[in-house]
Amino acid sequence: MDYPVEFVQNPGGNLALSGLPGYSSTPARQGMPGFGLSYARLGEVGIQAAGVAGEICLGCNVTKGDVPGRMSERVAFSSSYLEMDSLYRRVYTEMDVSVSGTWFVAGAGYGFSAEWVPGREHWGRHRYKSGVALFWNVLSFSAMLSGWTDDPWRELDYSLGTGIDVNGRFAGFVEWDGRSFDVGSSLRFEFLEIRSSYRFPDFGMALSLSFGLGGVFAEGAYGVKSSNWDWFGCSISKQIRKKTIL
Repeated sequence: MDYPVEFVQNPGGNLALSGLPGYSSTPARQGMPGFGLSYARLGEVGIQAAGVAGEICLGCNVTKGDVPGRMSERVAFSSSYLEMDSLYRRVYTEMDVSVSGTWFVAGAGYGFSAEWVPGREHWGRHRYKSGVALFWNVLSFSAMLSGWTDDPWRELDYSLGTGIDVNGRFAGFVEWDGRSFDVGSSLRFEFLEIRSSYRFPDFGMALSLSFGLGGVFAEGAYGVKSSNWDWFGCSISKQIRKKTIL
């Protein structure tokens, strides 16, 4: 499960091919039906956020976590509440849709951000996302574009990346957002997954441990942002395992 705020460096990468959505994640993901809750805090400046996310998959086989091998559709949502001391509040809600086949996945997302300064002014903004991924055997190549409609050129963001996933046991990725590289890897065991990622030349690091049993996953994460800001996060999610979803 990805985290609901932009200050968290997702340990599994923003362009991962599957997973419950978050603020920075690509909408181009394969369906893995489930739902979850997450929380993150940046202690030095008093910023914290909580989020909820879920997704369904139409026409795919998800037995034991298998990703769909034929044309299928994914519908996902995420919503979060962020506060910074008594200075700022934000409620952000996003809806993603994607279509995937045997060698590609393409998706788009729309988000609405309601923001306010308590007791003073308030405003709303509209966000868009689009993404595409191509994959073959153990390799994948992904791209994402996102921005805000009130100033689409000044706040235009993009990400490019490539990844590898070997038999569901080891995965790695490299992502570039025009400013920094994120390089990460994960090791998966029967009940445990260890993920880590590093950012350069802007400094950043993220590490997470996830425990899973019976389709329920609990994760704790810690990271460092810039030279002296650190954050922590936690999440719990439930994968819906059905033979087919029609």
